[in-house]
Amino acid sequence: MFAREIRLVRGQALVLVHNDPALRTMMARAIAKAYGAHEEATAAAVLDSGTDSFTAWMRKQLNTLVLDGTPTTPPGLNRIKAAITNDRMVLAAGQGLVEITPPNFIFCTGRADWLPKDASQRRYRVVQVADLELAA
Repeated sequence: MFAREIRLVRGQALVLVHNDPALRTMMARAIAKAYGAHEEATAAAVLDSGTDSFTAWMRKQLNTLVLDGTPTTPPGLNRIKAAITNDRMVLAAGQGLVEITPPNFIFCTGRADWLPKDASQRRYRVVQVADLELAA
């Protein structure tokens, strides 16, 4: 399977698993690039650092957010679940509220055992990077 054949689907995060961080990030970049505006961050900075950090990242209205690592706290897991599950989110914006479309998410990790026990294929698609190639 080639990286260009991977499709990002709203409502489903892509989880790229490989023991080489550089390789999985390179694959994630190749996939995200095909979807336009994207950025990279650590999962801890976006999901586990509190509501303000999560809101700031969501307000960027990216097409794809590539996250190195995985959420490590229950609030972090709840934030990503909400962002994956909902087509639209309402966020605080100064004195008011703003409605946004959450980005696609690509997690880059060395392991898939962090997934919530109730996680299903409908919410997370796990792909072993070793099974991917960059180009034909």
